[in-house]
Amino acid sequence: MRLAALAALVAFPALAGTSSARAQEPSAPRTQQLAAELAASRPSAQPIARPQRSAEHARAIADWRELDELGLWNAVIEAGLPLVQFGGPLERDSEAAALVARALVARGRGAETAALLAPERYPEPERGWTEIERARLALERDDHDAVYAILTSASTAEGRSVQIKHANFPESWLLAARAYARDGEAGKAGKLAQRFLELDPLHPDVAIAWHLLSEAARARGDQPGAERYAVIEQEARGWRAYLDARRRQIREQPREPLPRLGLASCWMQVRDYAKARAVLDELVALAPEFCRGWFHLGEARRLTGDASGARAAWTKALECDPTDLKSRYNRGLLAWLELDWAAAETDLLPLLETKAAEDPKLIGIHLFAARNALRNGESKAAEDAYAKYKALGGTEPLVKRD
Repeated sequence: MRLAALAALVAFPALAGTSSARAQEPSAPRTQQLAAELAASRPSAQPIARPQRSAEHARAIADWRELDELGLWNAVIEAGLPLVQFGGPLERDSEAAALVARALVARGRGAETAALLAPERYPEPERGWTEIERARLALERDDHDAVYAILTSASTAEGRSVQIKHANFPESWLLAARAYARDGEAGKAGKLAQRFLELDPLHPDVAIAWHLLSEAARARGDQPGAERYAVIEQEARGWRAYLDARRRQIREQPREPLPRLGLASCWMQVRDYAKARAVLDELVALAPEFCRGWFHLGEARRLTGDASGARAAWTKALECDPTDLKSRYNRGLLAWLELDWAAAETDLLPLLETKAAEDPKLIGIHLFAARNALRNGESKAAEDAYAKYKALGGTEPLVKRD
């Protein structure tokens, strides 16, 4: 479907008309956008190796990772420790072991991690997960030489070049960067932090990387750059705090629709439309009567290239709330894009008699009315509709030229 053509045709609203759900959201951060620009010019890392595991265990490990990020360590220990100990079904799963070890350390039980993190227990290249945890523990006790020995080819901060081990694991770059920063090597730290951002711009520790970039800029005398990165650092922290708050609310109130709507909005902010769509799929399955969920699902489907699915979602939204002008507008525009003029007329022309006709975000109504009138030989009506379109800020020509 030619969704890019639609975006060029008229301004298409993204998550419009839900101010009550979004009132407490931070402004859309530049953090991930800038990191994505960095990543676009660099080759990506090789995929991270993961051991074979059942679908049930894969879901459990994904859940432990979120629990770790939210600081809910007791839940990770309770569910995971029996599985990763010797004799458990995940005893050779380094990713699972690393997550459980991190939770144990957070709960003051670091002495129990020695066997879990033993390098000889796991094969390469999957060992990277537990090596990163060993490096994290070394950094926490300020043993920087141990960090360098585990993660780099250098044994001290004075090494001239830095060759990162487990280079496809983003955290290898960040942990090494943090050690170099503490040893006064701001330039090296900044370069490693930049690569971390290229590999994982949505990582929970992304704000730390922007802080290191700010310090590196300051060290080389680039004060504007330092200030710019410092602002982005704060934006990243705000976005992550909002994301985590919504995830905690979902765990506390799994059937409430608003936390899921807020979480989807977070992912939409950073243009991760697939994750937003997955959250919204869950939302409408749990609360099909929550009309706004269908509207947002339509937008997420549109932005992931599913035009027919978007129209279906907006149809559900209108069945739920026939007064939903945004869903009618969006559905009509997609019908127009697909050259279904009759369906577009049904949705868009009645909007001329509503408050939507004065909304600059919905000026596509008037462009459609103008071109539809021109198509039907009604030149005066076309001119009037086009004049309204221009008055509201429209820039497209009345006659579309290929």
